[in-house]
Amino acid sequence: MEEQYFLFLLEVSGIQNFIFSSNNLRVNIGASSLIRAITDEWVNYLLIEKNTNFANHNLNSIELTVKGIETDNLDVEIIYIGGGNALMLFRYEAHIEEFTKALTRKALIEAPGINVAMAHLPFAFDIDNFKDKYSELRKTININKAEQAPPPLIMGLGVSARCSFSGKPAAMVWKDPGGNPQLISREVAAKLAQFSQGKHYLNQLTEGIQKAKNYEFISNFDDFGDKGISSYIAIVHADGNRMGERIKALGESLSFPKDNRKYIQLLRNFSKSSKEAAQKALSQTLTTFLDCIQTENGQQIIRRRQGVKPEYYQSLPKVHIHDHKLPFRPIVFGGDDVTFICDGRLGLAMAKEYLVNYNRQYLEEGLGQPQPAIGRAGIAITPSHYPFSRGYELAEELAGSAKSIGDNGMTQSLDWHFGTNGIIEPLKTIRSRSYKVDGKDIIMRPVSLSDASAYNFSTFEYIVKEFQVGDDWAKRRNKFKALIAKLRKGPDEVSAFLANARLPGLPCAIRLKSKDVEISNKGWAGSECYYFDALEAIDFYIPLED
Repeated sequence: MEEQYFLFLLEVSGIQNFIFSSNNLRVNIGASSLIRAITDEWVNYLLIEKNTNFANHNLNSIELTVKGIETDNLDVEIIYIGGGNALMLFRYEAHIEEFTKALTRKALIEAPGINVAMAHLPFAFDIDNFKDKYSELRKTININKAEQAPPPLIMGLGVSARCSFSGKPAAMVWKDPGGNPQLISREVAAKLAQFSQGKHYLNQLTEGIQKAKNYEFISNFDDFGDKGISSYIAIVHADGNRMGERIKALGESLSFPKDNRKYIQLLRNFSKSSKEAAQKALSQTLTTFLDCIQTENGQQIIRRRQGVKPEYYQSLPKVHIHDHKLPFRPIVFGGDDVTFICDGRLGLAMAKEYLVNYNRQYLEEGLGQPQPAIGRAGIAITPSHYPFSRGYELAEELAGSAKSIGDNGMTQSLDWHFGTNGIIEPLKTIRSRSYKVDGKDIIMRPVSLSDASAYNFSTFEYIVKEFQVGDDWAKRRNKFKALIAKLRKGPDEVSAFLANARLPGLPCAIRLKSKDVEISNKGWAGSECYYFDALEAIDFYIPLED
């Protein structure tokens, strides 16, 4: 009789709300660390505690074991793990029941407020198609997640004190780094308890980056920006394109059930390479960022310096590094997507740098040569004390918008929004109300990084640079506000404004030369406005120059 196993899938759900619901950065960092610990640490711990014989193909380990449950008499085989997800094969269904109870109990005690969805299906190596079973299991767990009852809101009694960060009933007092007592809930206490582990995860990411040893990462929103000058943060959410399609394509040439084991290895390799691609890209982005720091008049700063005349220095945006604290902090980086925050004036350049580095990585798909990773990013620039959860939602929405011009996911792209007035609404509402003239968009974003596009991110960078330091326009910054207003009214208004004020033509990148006369005199070519994006970013764009 064919031996039957059980394919088991675990997914942490409601991750975004769990991580980003607080405006205390330590709480956010601890929450992200707690999500990562559930799969990266708790799974191993509980399997050991239950005295099971298992092979852990942990993606963090240097040497991966090659044992299989069907050949090596294992109780459990971990196929992939990390980023709040785990796929495993169990020999006995009773072990799944024990494991599920233990994990649920641990989550209730050590991670209150988190939801963990689990599902399993029977599987036989010589009969079943693993790829089909895996697809079926994903559908099952999605149904389970949809049917999960939301956790009951126990708001306490009329005499209950409220948590300073979540509004839920307070359970204890926590002293913040400044020594100020804060009332906190059990959920917030659990997140704060993981803050030091979050620092450990970050240290693993920066290991080998020598310059990083001279700095620490910001862990307080108040430390972002320069007081009285700029206090905005950029929330950057980046994700891989076509990841679902790439997973579906795995093993298309395999024959099932004969090649079930080969498919498992393909799935494992793809998961491993996806995670490594995101982490390597983030690490390389940090290296570039550190190389951009310069010392000026005894202060460490980041600003544009290539091709800048001394008379334009004062008007350029610049970021100060205070007390060796980097204005950059990765929050989610344990899986194949990444979320980080940085000074608002660095958000666009940092997002672009991450995507460029991500595209240099390769994903193992088992289809011949590994293929380059392709990503997208959304950047929400908001006041540093704006509700973090809303800012993150916008960044995620912007990343989805960026995908829309990505040539069916084959091109790197990004989209952004400056929420400088502190009012953030759904992206569609914002764009419809504030960025249209007679039904035409006054912005070019989302923007591709591909050279195949007439207006790409390099075009945007060129126009920003000409406005910031080009001789024709850098000395006319007092005209920018009026020019923005005229762009909103259409090409004829722009043309009349330039003529009446005796201003030079607008800067035109080489790739736009075919439309040179119309663009430089009117700011528009047909239904496309080429200058609003750059002018809106004039005080919020600092390139990364080493």
